Amino acid sequence: MDSDAVFFSDVETATLGDAATALGLNLIMEGPRPNAPETYPRFAGPAATMGFAPVRNPGAKALFSLYDAVEEVPAGSVVVVDAAGSPLAVWGGGASSVCKRRGALGCVIDGATRDLEALRDLDFPVFSKSVWSLAFPKRLEVVA
Repeated sequence: MDSDAVFFSDVETATLGDAATALGLNLIMEGPRPNAPETYPRFAGPAATMGFAPVRNPGAKALFSLYDAVEEVPAGSVVVVDAAGSPLAVWGGGASSVCKRRGALGCVIDGATRDLEALRDLDFPVFSKSVWSLAFPKRLEVVA
């Protein structure tokens, strides 16, 4: 873990929020909750970002899939998913399993997740705005 990650893993989230506000930065996502708070350690690392948007060409093959994207996640990173607050589940046990195998530290989602039992069994920290069983395929696509 690099020195920044070590430092930030010891800092309270509220302290980071206060510092960002004092600097005029809007860096805190509203509403993410841990999906298994009793077991999650603190984690910090460089962001591996991923974005979702509404499907642009229904019926066409997506340029890349969620699994293509998670296979590129570097070890020691935190996956940050921009699903624009969509209520559709963009993350679950499969993506978490791949990220854990690749050495990612956890995932924060501006959107929904599913497969809570699998997430708890994996012991891979996932924070999301909501939990929903309806998945994203044919509705949203990975765009970044």
